[in-house]
Amino acid sequence: MKAKKFLPIIALALAATTLTACGDKSVTFGHYWFTDSLTKVENFYEEATYDVTSESFTNNYVNYKVSFDGTFTTTFEYNHTEGFYEFATKLDVKATYELGDSTTTVDDYAESWVKFDAKGNALRPIESSKKMLCHTPLSGEFKTVEQCYATVDYEYATKYSSDTNKGTIQSTKCNVTNNEGKTTESILNDTFSFVKDHTFIDNEQLLVAIRAFSEDASSATLGSYSAFAKNTQKIKLSFSNAEDNATETFSYNLIDANGNETPKQLNHLCRTAKISLDQENPGVTQTVKFVKAESPSNNTYRNLILEMTTPLSYSMGEIYYKLKSVSYKKP
Repeated sequence: MKAKKFLPIIALALAATTLTACGDKSVTFGHYWFTDSLTKVENFYEEATYDVTSESFTNNYVNYKVSFDGTFTTTFEYNHTEGFYEFATKLDVKATYELGDSTTTVDDYAESWVKFDAKGNALRPIESSKKMLCHTPLSGEFKTVEQCYATVDYEYATKYSSDTNKGTIQSTKCNVTNNEGKTTESILNDTFSFVKDHTFIDNEQLLVAIRAFSEDASSATLGSYSAFAKNTQKIKLSFSNAEDNATETFSYNLIDANGNETPKQLNHLCRTAKISLDQENPGVTQTVKFVKAESPSNNTYRNLILEMTTPLSYSMGEIYYKLKSVSYKKP
């Protein structure tokens, strides 16, 4: 059976890493990953590791199941001398496809990096890169397990000019292999404009931006250039209000800036951000749960992301990211 419309599963699992955005209105970001975001006097390094698991649902769109198991790591660093941030992510998972009594396991990965301005409250992007290899589920009923997915192999880089208010995105690899083994090679080479006075973030910054909204923020809409759709989209962020914030217990290892490691079981008051496309057919809604700031000048747990949930296409299930450890000791 031929492949139907699909989106790379890693892109779907990490919509946070597939956006280049400029919003309808200016947004003032706070630097809430500092314990004192008002002064930013401390050196900052953070490496967070998440366990990646999934749950499969029964549905009428496909005749197979897929599950994921692996790790997701984020590295966030502040260069105080030169006044910029660097944020990198790495996803390594095994995807297991099951069709009847047949199974196959494939390796998926995605790596991203972005450099952006630390001065002021705009988080202006400077440049970024991304590479990924994933096997993305297809809709339909198939006879063999190898027909259940297509393979996407991408590498691209984005650069920004603050003088011309333009960004350029260019790929070095852009290959899609369908479930019949046919590979299509293409080149992504595009230039896009943004309004200087509006909020603008790179595709790899969204996980940072979620932590940068103030406590009274309820929603925001960001425009986005999607490398996969090759067009502009609007992304809607909706934040839980005070009545919906809840205290939950989380267990993870915490390593301080001096290298002292302590297993922690902590009660955190959490906020939730929901991410979706702002369009007629919005697709799946992703959820990010993070620690609510105590105050801008006394923020012990730095708006740390604790959990993320991404529904799979075709109601096949959900992917879960759960914090395993966080280190503030630079290697």
